[in-house]
Amino acid sequence: MSVLNTTVARACAILITTSIASPLLAQSDSEDASIETIQVTGSRIFGQGESTSPLVQVSNEDLLDNPAITISEFLRENVPANTMIDLETDESETSGQQNTANRSAGVNLWNLGEENSLTLINGARVVSFAAPNNGGWYNTDVNSLFPSIALGRADILLDGGGAIYGTDAVAGVVNMIPRYGFEGLELQLQTDFYPDSLSDTGANSIQILLGTELGDGRGSLIAAADIRTTKRLEAAALGWETLDVAEDVGQYSAADYDELFLTSGAYDYDYGRGRNAVTLPDALCGTDLPGIPYYLEGEIAPAGSSFDGTCLGYGSPEATGRDTSRNTVFAALSYDITDSVTGTLDIAYATTELTALEEFTQFNGRNTTSSFTRTMPSNHPALLYYQSIDADWAAQAGNNLSVGGQVPANFIGEDQTTSDTINIQGNLDFEISNSLSLSLALNYGKSEVDQGRYDFIADRYQDALNGLGGPNCDVATGTPGTGDCYYYNPFLSSLLADADTVFAGGSLANGPGVVDHFFQSDAIGRFFEFEQRDFVATFDWATGLEMAGGEVLAVFGTEYREEEASGDYNAFTQQDGAIAQVATGQVPYSGKVDVTSAFFETVLPISDSFKVQLAGRWDEYSTSGSTTNPKLGFTWDLSDHLTFRGSYGTSYKAPSVIQGLTTATTNTVAATPGGPRRGGFRTPVVNAPAAALAPQEAEHYSLGVDFRLLDQHGPLNSLSVSASFVDIAFTNRIDVLGALSKSQGVDGNNVCAFGVPNGSGGFDWGGFYTTEDLDLDGTPDGGAACWEGADPNGDGIIDTPGELTLGYNFYTNLLSTDMQGLNYSISTSWDTPMGDLRASLNASQTLTDDAQGVPGQPLEDFVGFSGLGFGTDPNVREWKGNLPISLNWAGGALEGHRTSLTARFDTEIRDPGTNAIDSGGITTWDLRHSVNIMDNYDVSVTIRNLTGAEREDPNPVLGNGETTFLLQIGYQM
Repeated sequence: MSVLNTTVARACAILITTSIASPLLAQSDSEDASIETIQVTGSRIFGQGESTSPLVQVSNEDLLDNPAITISEFLRENVPANTMIDLETDESETSGQQNTANRSAGVNLWNLGEENSLTLINGARVVSFAAPNNGGWYNTDVNSLFPSIALGRADILLDGGGAIYGTDAVAGVVNMIPRYGFEGLELQLQTDFYPDSLSDTGANSIQILLGTELGDGRGSLIAAADIRTTKRLEAAALGWETLDVAEDVGQYSAADYDELFLTSGAYDYDYGRGRNAVTLPDALCGTDLPGIPYYLEGEIAPAGSSFDGTCLGYGSPEATGRDTSRNTVFAALSYDITDSVTGTLDIAYATTELTALEEFTQFNGRNTTSSFTRTMPSNHPALLYYQSIDADWAAQAGNNLSVGGQVPANFIGEDQTTSDTINIQGNLDFEISNSLSLSLALNYGKSEVDQGRYDFIADRYQDALNGLGGPNCDVATGTPGTGDCYYYNPFLSSLLADADTVFAGGSLANGPGVVDHFFQSDAIGRFFEFEQRDFVATFDWATGLEMAGGEVLAVFGTEYREEEASGDYNAFTQQDGAIAQVATGQVPYSGKVDVTSAFFETVLPISDSFKVQLAGRWDEYSTSGSTTNPKLGFTWDLSDHLTFRGSYGTSYKAPSVIQGLTTATTNTVAATPGGPRRGGFRTPVVNAPAAALAPQEAEHYSLGVDFRLLDQHGPLNSLSVSASFVDIAFTNRIDVLGALSKSQGVDGNNVCAFGVPNGSGGFDWGGFYTTEDLDLDGTPDGGAACWEGADPNGDGIIDTPGELTLGYNFYTNLLSTDMQGLNYSISTSWDTPMGDLRASLNASQTLTDDAQGVPGQPLEDFVGFSGLGFGTDPNVREWKGNLPISLNWAGGALEGHRTSLTARFDTEIRDPGTNAIDSGGITTWDLRHSVNIMDNYDVSVTIRNLTGAEREDPNPVLGNGETTFLLQIGYQM
């Protein structure tokens, strides 16, 4: 798949029609350009300078001083108000592993969800990642925008920008600005590795940036490329402590097995089906099989344990990371066509291939698809073999066997995601007169995502149990166990040294291709596309009106945007019951949203020290009607050192394409009653909008103060202090009400969630129960049901899996939220005998994060608690920040050396029901030393998590507390 094949013709047409430019930074952004000459995010007016909204800026120098594997990780670590989980953990193993639906990394300002933070390249929109998240929203994958070496700076606006950039800029804006005007050559090599295994690297990249002047200074060209690979590493090879148990079998007490079960697997085979079926462990479980690793043999749990007589298995070797390749290219061309016409073109393309492997054992294979069962006929050779060696099995002679979707030992399942993203941006800038200029911008983007996942093909699995397995077996005419038709043997007996011996009409060993035929890495196939076209016409007007503080400037314009999204599935995934994990076939979907907009902005210089910003935006959505959103802001310079600022505005976000569809069907695994984990019952789930799904709206305001020391005072060279208060309140927030939402209040109540009523108005996790009692008053009410099924006693609770027939996930305007936070920034520099010492503190504090965990209930404060139920990261930490200290060594042998020490900290989160710690607070330290060699080469080594700090967590992540190294080599000409 290549997005270029489908878009080259359209891109060429765009290039022929217009020489594209950028509304921000129309002039060259040279490496030494002062901040005053560059437009600040938060205003379309050049020369506005100070932002009325809280603004955080990070530069390419910051990126070099705080090296990270990806741009997303850098923003997560160095912008405290950004609470994103680093979803691209395939390229960053310092933060633990996450498994997400869409494999993209979006910015999540103030923990309000990635969909509510607008990401731009130089003020222009970019395409969304084509695969929606579990909430039906689309986000921008910041790692697919351009190589990090080409990042000049990023402006992060910490309150809504709806009136300036678009109504969907609810929580804020991230404007990524490339290094326009760069001249020369830069090369960066980067690798991260582990001190216990220096030959094993987690990620490697090579980046190059070229820049040159064109036409005797009339234009410039920059081009950048990034080639990046990561790989899967087994924890044991890195010397890490893992969850795997010791090889010495038989050393555990009965009580130990309850804990072991949580990190391994257990398997019994059922004769017949239902709760009263006879269950027997594998007849060879726990025996010493020659040449077979202990973790494949398993062990019989002793009497007295909760799993008395169960065949207990050990986990497969644990690993960190994913095999990934990412290639990104970027080019920006600008040229002064005439003295009054300027044009530029920006093109960015990224392709990613991510492979997540899972190595199965005899036991953990069943845990993956435990609800999938098929029948092994009574004349199966492996069944007859067990009956010949074990009296308990022999007692069931003549009966069929229920087999729960078990795969053979050492089978490797593959979960693969590939994506292609292209963004083409630009404009023509016309200077119409000394007071009026026109910018015509055209932006195009397309994202394609393919996801493939391993699973059972149900009919083929049953055929293999019947002796008709294998890719060359003719099921209609073949003879079981003969020729190209093979029996599938799920037992340990398939690993015997003489398993290929014919026994009772078939081999105990699994024939060639049998398993790959019914358990395929691409059995589940999903294909997503998202395409965006955006045209903007903007007039910059020097009105000629004078106020006490100067001339009144204004911007006005119009925008038209089209967004198209679709999802398709392979033939197996669309067929009911064809795939073990897909009870109901997935239905392809597609949809389109058109947005027509008009906007204006003006700055009123009331006096030399007081300016007012007025802005407004009108938008007409083809799917949800029109909206008007204003912004009012001010800056007040009390002196050269002190500035006060404030802003007020509103935002509006229409439902996404997929949230308006009624045809999307998924499935879920529900918990078996009384069982300790989900598994044992699978049901189809329909995703559908609730009646009259309304857009979500927000109102936001901010207040801030900035202090700056302009003159040197003794050794103190500089000092700046900034503090901002932000309040963002949602109404009609769109969330999913259904089987998977687990929406909770601090009293432990759940809405349509997995849990057992605890008799105190709440629910405890454990059994399979759901509720149709939307207000949790003890009786069913008229709201939308979460499930279809039998409710014999009419209490609104479906008590057993047999009563459940169909589940629903409703996109509803369920919640209201109100977030209040503070953002702090302090930076200073000192002249010392050792050199220039710099220090800063950047931190965010969530004061309140009020939300409705349950419909109709009062707002509850979730600060410091987990389980919020929406947003990318449902864990609301009160504090997050970093404290970097750096020293540029002066003189002598240390000239050109730089040492930095950075502390990164956040606070703990707790379970809202039990108040037990879900994840403890942590402070980690990164130490970096770099040296400049011959003015052209820079070499740096960063020790990440220097002290090996480990987060307190009841469910520890592999690699928690590990120290890693990051090596960078740079060349600049």
